[in-house]
Amino acid sequence: MLILLCLPIYALIAKLTFIKYKKFNYTEHLVTMTYLMAHYTIISVLIILPVAILGGNYMEVGMFLNLLLFFMTCYTYKKMYPLSVKQLLFSVFLFFVFAAVIFIILEIIFVAYLFLTGDLQELIEASKASQGL
Repeated sequence: MLILLCLPIYALIAKLTFIKYKKFNYTEHLVTMTYLMAHYTIISVLIILPVAILGGNYMEVGMFLNLLLFFMTCYTYKKMYPLSVKQLLFSVFLFFVFAAVIFIILEIIFVAYLFLTGDLQELIEASKASQGL
């Protein structure tokens, strides 16, 4: 569910990352990210579910699969754009910078919302109560 909520954000970040190429619009980036996340989800379920049932460490497998997603994304965008390895690495760095900035902004908006509605104070009090303070 969280992946679905983040897809438009990932597509926006990808669009910002490759804005100088002007080859694909936002909707096409959204389709690309949907494609990548769908494949990642299918592969994850097919691998993690048996590992979890057999008592394996599904968290380690999940970390490996995140690495697989990273390489799948790099491969896909390398096919979409005429990028050298150096340009691809710079684009990956740029993607992470844009992602960090956007998610920090969203987090600030979320905390401000909690503060304005009074839910932040309730969250703090609940946290203190759970710790026995």
